[in-house]
Amino acid sequence: MKFYKSLLALLLALLFSKCFLGLGPKKGIHVFNNTDSTFYIAFSFNDSLRSYWPLVYYEEVNIDNVMHKRYPCYRVEPFSKSGIGIPGRESLLLRCDDNKLRLFFILESTMQDYSWEEICKNRLYEKKLTLTEEELKENDWIVVYE
Repeated sequence: MKFYKSLLALLLALLFSKCFLGLGPKKGIHVFNNTDSTFYIAFSFNDSLRSYWPLVYYEEVNIDNVMHKRYPCYRVEPFSKSGIGIPGRESLLLRCDDNKLRLFFILESTMQDYSWEEICKNRLYEKKLTLTEEELKENDWIVVYE
């Protein structure tokens, strides 16, 4: 019964996706956060984070002459969903070592306290998942972080 409730929750979340409008599940990886921590998601073609493509904690945007924080789509709040837009995701794995995509989960506190260079150099991520094409397709490119 718990499985069916989880499946229903995933389906409803897909229907109400807010990040990467227009890309939908066919053009990205969707990550569900089933924890009480906020984290950021990075992906890589090999076993290390890419220092040349940094994630940002937030951006400041000027709206009506008032500066506001804007958080990126790859920031996933507790018990919610987000996505990484990857056009051409079917051919993505051809660029990966061993045809496996790596996802890195970085805590928000780490993003606040360290530079991207420090995060990459010292491997300051909470968890790394290495996923094959079969695993990604089997789960319709949905990853659940628990």
